[in-house]
Amino acid sequence: MFCPESMKTLSVVKACPLNEKDWLSAAKKMKCESKNQTCCPKEDYKYHCLVNVFQNVTFQLCAPRIRLNYCPQYNDYGARVQINFNANCTDTSTDCGKFYDSNKAYEMPNCFKLKSEENNIVADEKTPDEEISRSYLIGVVIGISFIITILILTLMWKCKVFKRKVCDFMKCNDSGENHVLQFEMVEMIRRQNA
Repeated sequence: MFCPESMKTLSVVKACPLNEKDWLSAAKKMKCESKNQTCCPKEDYKYHCLVNVFQNVTFQLCAPRIRLNYCPQYNDYGARVQINFNANCTDTSTDCGKFYDSNKAYEMPNCFKLKSEENNIVADEKTPDEEISRSYLIGVVIGISFIITILILTLMWKCKVFKRKVCDFMKCNDSGENHVLQFEMVEMIRRQNA
């Protein structure tokens, strides 16, 4: 389920809690149920700790829980908890039930082993404000690049039109002379037919 509010709670962590006690302690610190959001009913907005879709970063965040029988992952581009269809939890854990809630991923510790060690990003915990600032900066750079491109294209078009008008007036180049000659020929033919 798409949930943009989950991005505001997102932080990078080195590892997720792997037992119920530590998981509940981390959930208590995040206070997900008290956060303002419009994604789901308040009681379904839960603490999560999940690997990303590239399986090289671990996130903790608040997000809507989902029911699944595959390992969960967090898609930080799509702002959603989703199923990792490449990792059936029955393949990674012998105690995997038919379905479980994504906010209880600690019950499937082997899902965390999917995190690629060779691609592991060593990162300090980032606050949601740092993540938002990075996303905002990327958006600003893309926006400015787009505006500059439009301005350059507009100026190029305007200059071409302006140059044609000046040349038509001054009779300065081939295209301008051709325009003037065509106009004079049309006038001459019109006068002869009149």
